[in-house]
Amino acid sequence: MSFEAGRNELKSSCGPEIRAAIEYLREMKHPIKTINYKQTSWWLKHEVGKWYEEKYGHHMYISQGSLVTAVLMLGYKFKPSEVVPGAYFAVGNIR
Repeated sequence: MSFEAGRNELKSSCGPEIRAAIEYLREMKHPIKTINYKQTSWWLKHEVGKWYEEKYGHHMYISQGSLVTAVLMLGYKFKPSEVVPGAYFAVGNIR
C-alpha cells in the first residue's frame, strides 16, 4: 500500500476528534512553507474546540494528540516544541 493510500484509509477510519480537527483545518487554515511559532498545538486544539461548538452548537473535547494526528494526516510540516508541551506547525492564519 502506498503512503497516500494508507493516509486515505486512516482518514476514513479515524475518530470524531480527528475528523473535527481535519474539518477545521480544511475550512479555517492553510499550509505555509515555514513553521508558525505563534500557534502551538495546545493553542490550536482549543481553537478547534471553540470552532466546533460555534458551528455545531455543542462542545467537543479535542485532545492534543488528535490535533497533531489531523495536522500530520493533512501533510503539514511540524516541529516538536522543546519549551512547551506539543508542537508547532506550518499553518497559516484563518482564511
